[in-house]
Formats: sequence, structure tokens, C-alpha cells
Amino acid sequence: MISGYVFSQKNELIPDSTTLSDSKKMELGFIGGPFYNPERSLGLAAGVVSLFNLDKKDTLTQPSKAYVIGMGSLVGMYGGNTNLELYLKEDKIRFYQTSQLRNMPDYYWGNGFESAGNNENKEAYQRYNYFVNTKLLFRTIGSLYIGPKFDINYSNSEPLGTNPLLTQNADLEYFNSGMGFSLSYDSRDFVGNPFTGLLAELNSTYYTTLLGGEYNYHITEFTFNKYISLKKNKSILAAQFYSRIATGNVPFTELSLLGNPYNMRGYYWGRFRDKVYISAQIEYRQKIYKKHGIVLWLGAGVIGETVNTIDFRNTLPSFGVGYRFEFKKRVNARLDYGVGEDSDGFYFNAMEAF
Repeated sequence: MISGYVFSQKNELIPDSTTLSDSKKMELGFIGGPFYNPERSLGLAAGVVSLFNLDKKDTLTQPSKAYVIGMGSLVGMYGGNTNLELYLKEDKIRFYQTSQLRNMPDYYWGNGFESAGNNENKEAYQRYNYFVNTKLLFRTIGSLYIGPKFDINYSNSEPLGTNPLLTQNADLEYFNSGMGFSLSYDSRDFVGNPFTGLLAELNSTYYTTLLGGEYNYHITEFTFNKYISLKKNKSILAAQFYSRIATGNVPFTELSLLGNPYNMRGYYWGRFRDKVYISAQIEYRQKIYKKHGIVLWLGAGVIGETVNTIDFRNTLPSFGVGYRFEFKKRVNARLDYGVGEDSDGFYFNAMEAF
């Protein structure tokens, strides 16, 4: 069976339904579509996905998924993603594995708020990188899952300009390996476009030379999303708090980055980077006529070297407006225009930002 799917830059997939046909043990589909953001420009992604049930007697658990995707954009970025999601033992066990490979041009302004604010620091470089992230989660109470996680990443950067900032401040090639734990509570009614529920997720990963890596550092990432339905699902109020805290000897590509297509829209992804990043945003989503809708959002974010030394006077604003077109039930194409401080950007993709 060939089904329709949509790809987003978050590496998420939306099938025609959340369950397999009764007569099917496996469904095979093609995924693809355009994307646009300030860092990658206009691009196209395409690939193949499979939905399947490992336990044929279990008709209630969501199907497992596997996919392979390739992509490229007009600025010369190319790469691919793979993803495997297994739901086992009546969803008491979940296994996730995601990998990504990229070869792309990028820019570096240095580390910290002050360096990013000086556009004379801007340096072009070519970056080749890959990562493999694995989680094994066990259900404890209700929708609460906990389990170990493992991560490896590799990065090789080649300066393209004459500014020596990158070569002075950072190693250009390295491999890292880490392990830790993941704790997740997810009561969202639909992952790609929630009307109700919440997501609370904590990920903690220790990278060490004892596991074969070249750096010793620690990453703690926390996400809290809340969704409230208004006017019989015609209006949605969505709120998010996000933090990423890095400690230790952190390589420059693994620092926390402010600005992307999902939070702090309007800033170049990677211009503002430091060990600590904290942001919050609230978004109002309104359906206006049949398949058409609009969104308005307001957010703020800040970076710093440590939690205790963050200067909240350097907090940056983000606000904007977006158009939504529901081309499949609860699956929106989104066109957002985000505005920051002396910065802005358009974003075109599938599914909501968060």
C-alpha cells in the first residue's frame, strides 16, 4: 500500500492515519516536500517510510515506524536522516534511534552574546557532521517513561573566509560519545498538531573520553509544552518553556544555539551560541475559514556561560505571524515570518513549530 506523508525539518512523519489497516501487517509509503529557512534556503526532502506492528494481536498500540530520507537545498546543503521507532509489549517499552548526516555551509560569530552582536566576527565555514542518538524507554506510571540514552557525534569544519576567529577559538574536527537518561511524560492528543495535553521531557547526557570520545562535557535539555483548546478546537493556545544547559569542555558545534524554525524564530540558527540557552514562547492558533488559519506568537530567549551568570538584560525578543493551510486532517503547511532584534526570517514547513 502506498500512502501519503509529509516531512518536516524536525524529522517527524505524519501518516494518513495513526493505525494500520486491519488487513495490513505493514504499510510502505513515500514522504517528501519542500522546506525553507534562513540557514538552508529553499530545499527539498524525499524518502521512504514503513509502518508496521510487531505484535499482530495488539490493535491498540500505535504502529512502529522506520524511514530513510535524503535532502538538499539551494545553498549547497545535502544529507540524510534515518529514524526507527519501536513500540513493544503493549507500549510498555519504546525504542527510538535517530541518525543524521549533513554537509553544509554555515557561519560562525564566536561564542557568547557580545561576540554574536558584532557582525564583523562573521566567518563562513563548511561543516560535515553526523550523529546517532538512541533511547530505550520503559513505562512506569500512566504516560511516564524513563530509560537510558546513548549518543555519538562527529564534526569536521573547514573555514572558508579570512577571519581567524574560528581557528583561534575552536578545534575543527572531533568525535564525541555519551550516555545518560531520558524522562518523558506525553499526554498530547496528536503529536504533529496538538489541541490538548502536555509534553514534559528531560534528557541528560554525559560525554566522556572513557567512552571513546575526545571531549568531557554534559548536556541537560528540558522541554515543557502545554496546549489548551478554545472554541471547540477552532482556537488553540500553546505555550513552551525550553532550556539547554551544557557544562564542561564543550566543542563549539555542541554549544546551545538560539534561534531555529521551532523556537526564537527570526534569528539565524547558530549566531547566538553559548553553554546555556533558556527560552519561552506563547502562540495563539486560530482557524479562520475551512482549511485556512493564522497564528501569532511572542517569545523571548537568552544565552550565557552559566546559569548563575546569565545577564537577563541581554534577553532577545521573538514575535511573528504565520499562515496555516490544512491540506490533510490536522496536518498543516505553515508559512511563518519571525522578527527578532535587528533580524528576521521566513520559514516554510509542515506541522506546527511545537
